[in-house]
Amino acid sequence: MTHALEAHKTLSGEDVAAVIEGTHGPLVDGVGYLGTDFTASLEDYHRQAVQAHKVVHDARRRSRPSPNPSPPHASPAPERPRVTAPIRTFRAPHCGSGR
Repeated sequence: MTHALEAHKTLSGEDVAAVIEGTHGPLVDGVGYLGTDFTASLEDYHRQAVQAHKVVHDARRRSRPSPNPSPPHASPAPERPRVTAPIRTFRAPHCGSGR
């Protein structure tokens, strides 16, 4: 499924079923996803990706941590004057029978 999503970005429910079941979907041909050659090549790709990930993280653990900048000493923002508007009340027109 991961390869199909990476390759096509969006899959319909019928295409998801085609990948899982190894059949033809509306846009995705899922037949190749059940082949042992494809599965073996994906497993090899995954092993290499995991190894590359470990190498990067091991190197980061051995290196010195990068320095963090100290927070700037900024003065507080000046206060803005409050603008107040007069409160307006709404009076409904008199609707009565004239009594």
